[in-house]
Amino acid sequence: MKVLSYVLIAAGILVLGGYALYAAWLFFSFTEIPVLIRVGLGVLGIGFLVLLIAMWIEKKKEGDEG
Repeated sequence: MKVLSYVLIAAGILVLGGYALYAAWLFFSFTEIPVLIRVGLGVLGIGFLVLLIAMWIEKKKEGDEG
């Protein structure tokens, strides 16, 4: 049962990630938006993802220590 829950969680993450990538592709494919705004938003998004991953790793470390 644990494996099934992991598979369902992974499938949900993949579906949500696909929708997010599609929305990002639609947003960044508009030619009316200046390049600097697109690059800035892209860098902001990447930085946010890196921050989330770092926080997740740190939380996982705290759980292992305790």
